[in-house]
Amino acid sequence: MFLFCSEKEENQTDRYLAALRNPSIHILGHPCGRIYNFRLGLTADWSRVFGTAAQLGTAVEIDCYPDRQDLSIDLLAVARKEGCHMSLGTDSHGASQLRFMDLGIAN
Repeated sequence: MFLFCSEKEENQTDRYLAALRNPSIHILGHPCGRIYNFRLGLTADWSRVFGTAAQLGTAVEIDCYPDRQDLSIDLLAVARKEGCHMSLGTDSHGASQLRFMDLGIAN
């Protein structure tokens, strides 16, 4: 089953799986690479990506910054179903942006 983060045709599944297999990777940050109203994000077989992350004990990031919206509610459900660990990050570039953590917790 494919769930799309964008309308892009390029499937990035193999790139994600290669990154997850890197023993130095503990969190897959910016999973979709989406930026609201700027960049649609990447396409992958998310069930497979999240399943591999779960098997390897690698977390996926819920990016709390309002413009990122990396993981939709639908993708969060797939990640949860696959048994993924989640990591909350504010993507803060300054102290004032730490307040965005509440947005991620709301997911």
